[in-house]
Parts: sequence; structure tokens; C-alpha cells
Amino acid sequence: MNRGQQGMGIELMGKAIIAVLEIGTSNTVALIGEVLEGGRVRISGFGSVKTAGVRKGLITDLNQAQAGVRNALTLAEDMASVSVGEVLLAVSGGHISSTCDEGKAPIRSADGKVTREDIDAVRELAREHQFPGQTILHALPQSYQLDDMDDILNPEGMRGKQLRLGSIFIHGQQERIEDARNLLKGLALDTRDIAFSALAAATAVLTDDQRSHGVLLIDLGGGTTNFVLIHRKVVVAAGSFGVGGDHITNDIAQAFGIRANRAEELKLSDGCAVIDAQRAGQRIEMPLNVIAGPLQSVSVRALHTVIEARMRETLELIRDQLGPHLRQAGSGVVFTGGGAYLPRLNELAERIFGVPAQTGELISDIEGVPRDKVRPAALATVAGLLIRSAQTQSDGLADPVGHFVGKLGRVFRR
Repeated sequence: MNRGQQGMGIELMGKAIIAVLEIGTSNTVALIGEVLEGGRVRISGFGSVKTAGVRKGLITDLNQAQAGVRNALTLAEDMASVSVGEVLLAVSGGHISSTCDEGKAPIRSADGKVTREDIDAVRELAREHQFPGQTILHALPQSYQLDDMDDILNPEGMRGKQLRLGSIFIHGQQERIEDARNLLKGLALDTRDIAFSALAAATAVLTDDQRSHGVLLIDLGGGTTNFVLIHRKVVVAAGSFGVGGDHITNDIAQAFGIRANRAEELKLSDGCAVIDAQRAGQRIEMPLNVIAGPLQSVSVRALHTVIEARMRETLELIRDQLGPHLRQAGSGVVFTGGGAYLPRLNELAERIFGVPAQTGELISDIEGVPRDKVRPAALATVAGLLIRSAQTQSDGLADPVGHFVGKLGRVFRR
């Protein structure tokens, strides 16, 4: 079967097939899923390869990045026994940010009662916002204002003269988004939709209770750190920084004069987000591939100090950007991505944010998770893409739009 014969959401022997992709700084991951009854999804294909040609979430070598996508998709296709021609793509990077704005429209009925048509009209006006040089990934409604009454969740049936809708727009630099599209186009793949990775991850790990009471999701990748704050099931803030796990590795390599691959091994085997008092006096024996000096071992205290400094700086960047919005994270912080498993990360986060923190776990809407190959929180972004697309198809929606209600609503904006 040639690539392009099957696409995202097609029917194959009575089953709807979905393909999703994340081109991360460290790993390129492809998932193929089958839509089950009730919007559930079963993973039928999985492929993950080390990424090349990507730095801080941005494509720096098209050919190398394409090779990674080709290899990951081939692994997933072979496992699922299908060929895909269309994918959902998750993106991140420091060029992605969010902006709040509003649309407004007069109430058209003679008695001033807000109708469904008024709501649809103001939503359409809100979606028409343009940001020069930017591609809007998601246009997500927050709350309505009717005349001088604000913070309205559903104004239908209420009376007034003018209806406003506040929305948050998640957008990325147009050229960087086109780089990703062109990469896939070069592989004869169509891009069904593009979603912000943290928003996709939220779909996979957050409960209704967390979204209602407020939660901050932080997705820790190799080259990026992405976040989304949700309160009352509405996105309050979102953003991305070009800082990730690779920066910790580089800090370790520079601090101890060792090669990057050895620094990565050291981070994974003995790393900790805070200084471990019980091990602080120990030393770790190092191999002989030292770049500078006669160093043959490193102090555990020194290693943990380097890691904590970088992690603290990263989390404080998010805290400072959120400002007073952080008070809305009543349910605490949830970590996803490969960096979520750094020992005692939750402890450090609780000190910085002043709320409980935990590692994300995939919700029950997805089956067949390859737990023997990847940890669940590291799979959250692509799993969330699968789940949201399956729920959209189950609801009979052919064209997903940027909407954010219920179980993260219809996340994908055409």
C-alpha cells in the first residue's frame, strides 16, 4: 500500500484510523490509533527514533528531521499494518506564545435577549483576529461579557445590548510553522491539523476535576518547556520556552568537563532536581573520556546543585510569566514529557509554585499504551492528539475548530 492511500480518520476494514506525530528535540514519535466506541482509541502502531536536525523545537536541518519522521512513521505503520498519508502534528518552541483579545457584537433581537445566533456571531468575530507574521494554532473562548456584567459562561437567554467574548489565541511564527508543514509535504504527507503540544498533553492527562478547579500543566521536553494553565475548564494562559532537558545535560558537561553523552547518562542515572542530603557526601566514579583536567569522579552534591539551578530557573520563568494567574491553579501542577521523571522534581515545583505537584498519568480513554517502550507522561502529547481526534470523530465533527470546553473541547483549529 503506497503512502497517501490511507489518511487520518479514514475507514480501514470498518475502523477509523488516526495518525499523529511529534517532532521533538530529543525524539520523534509517531502513533497510529483506531477509533473505538464512545470516542475511545486504541494504539495500533508506535514508532520512536532519536531526533536529528531539530534544536529547541525548531527545524535546523530539513533532511535530517525528515529522515527521523520517515523512520518513526515506518515503525508505526509496520506495527499497525497500514500506510498513512495524513497526520496530526504537535508543535512547540520558543516562538509559540498566547495573546488574549475579544470580539464584540450588538444583540439583534428586539427584546434584547441573547440568542444562539448572537453567540455564534460574536464567536466568529473573535476568531477573525489576525496577528502579523503569526499562524493561529488555537482560538479558545474564555468568558462572555454582557454590557457591564462580565465573567459569564453562557449568556444565552440573558438580556442586554452588547455581547463580548474574551478569547485566548495560541500562535506561532508563521515561517516556523511552514517549516514543519513543508517537512511533511516532502514526505508526501498532508498535515491534517497542527496543535500546541502542551494543549494536546493536557487532553491526555488532566481530569475534569483538575480542569474545573484550576491546574498548571508543564510539558518538559528535550529542547523546550511548554505550559498551559486551565481554570474552570478554560485556558487562561499558555506559552513555550526554548529550554529543556538538553540544557541540563549541557550544564553538567560544562561543569565537570565531560562529553555530552556521558553527561546525559549521569543525569539519568544519578540526577535529582534538589540536593539529596543522604547522598550529598558521595562521589560518582567517572569513565576516562574526560575533556579537561584529571577529574575521575564528581560530587553528588555538585551534580544535584547544577541540575537544581537549571530546573529552578526554568520553573521560575513560568511562574513569573503567569504572575497573578498562578492563583487559579488550585489543583496544582502536573508534569508531562520525558523530563517529568526527574527525581524529586515535584518537590522542587511545590517549593516554587506553592501548590501540589505530580507526574501526569494517561487517562482511561486510550488503550494499548506501549509501556514497555516509553513512560506514559513522555507519550502524553501524541496520546492527547489521538484522544481528541477520536472524540471529535465520535461526535460526528468533520472539521475540528479551536474550541475549549468539556474535555478540552474541540482542540484542533483548521
